[in-house]
Amino acid sequence: MNSIRYPLIGNYSYPERLHLLQLQSLEVRRLVIDLVWCYKIVFHVINICMDEFFSLTHCTSTCGHPYKLYKPHFFTTTRAHFFSERVMNAWNALPVGVIDFGSVKRFRCSLLKVDLSSFTKCF
Repeated sequence: MNSIRYPLIGNYSYPERLHLLQLQSLEVRRLVIDLVWCYKIVFHVINICMDEFFSLTHCTSTCGHPYKLYKPHFFTTTRAHFFSERVMNAWNALPVGVIDFGSVKRFRCSLLKVDLSSFTKCF
């Protein structure tokens, strides 16, 4: 039997492994999951009161999609790691022509076409 020898993946750095395996970073994958949860909350797919997490902006003159969330200003960093805070900037920056808000599945698939790395800390 012919066996092909592959180099150990552990010999590569994290960015190199991601590239070899054609994966997104763990931080980007977590952000995608957060954005899908945000979608489910905003569009009432799950039984969670949106008012406890978000409020939609009432301003219609902003660029982008019509589901932008209002981001209140806080004077402390206590809330910085809350779900609603860490997902809001990425949600509001979703591009109009790429993101499909038609269903959860279409939303998730369209997220894969967007570069979310600008909302992460690594790389």
